[in-house]
Amino acid sequence: MPLLEDGTIDRFDWYTMPHCNGGSFRPLLARTGADTATGLRVTADVAAGLDTVYQRGIVHRDV
Repeated sequence: MPLLEDGTIDRFDWYTMPHCNGGSFRPLLARTGADTATGLRVTADVAAGLDTVYQRGIVHRDV
């Protein structure tokens, strides 16, 4: 994912990356034929990644 722009305001760093088209998670699972267990594993991986960055003071606002 390319970085489009970044900056700092006061003590707050921000980054802008492109929007990923393709709809939400449910249509992706339907298109790929993934089962519920696969969807739950992907969700758990995303949650673990978000927790990791959150523990470092980073908040992802678009998930």
